[in-house]
Amino acid sequence: MKVVKVCNEIISIISGIHFVSIIDKNGRMIYTKLSDDSNSKNLTQQELEMLYMQRVLQTCMNKELDKKWGSLSYTISGRDSMLEFIFPVNNEIIFIATNNDLCIKDTVKQILELSRGFEFKTKMEIGDEVT
Repeated sequence: MKVVKVCNEIISIISGIHFVSIIDKNGRMIYTKLSDDSNSKNLTQQELEMLYMQRVLQTCMNKELDKKWGSLSYTISGRDSMLEFIFPVNNEIIFIATNNDLCIKDTVKQILELSRGFEFKTKMEIGDEVT
């Protein structure tokens, strides 16, 4: 599955999503799909870059426990205004911000199903799709 297709499917099928981002292992955004009402439009480029790097670092630190507790499937952070979902896939992550009133269990199930079998390519190959 292509990066753009996965992001578009996630944002179109699951209502209440503000954005879907694919982030590489260095915290750099590979691709982002924003909804029309996205809260991330209020963030500067520097704030977005910091947010992405923080989420990658958080995921890497969580993966340190994989041998003792099992593989990390996803993490969720709750804020007053939204939920953040992080799904590690190979060396990248799918980072999703949603309304905070979504059913977490159903949302996780849908995202895992949509991203199943999804393998990232190199940034060069993905860049060809995005343009």
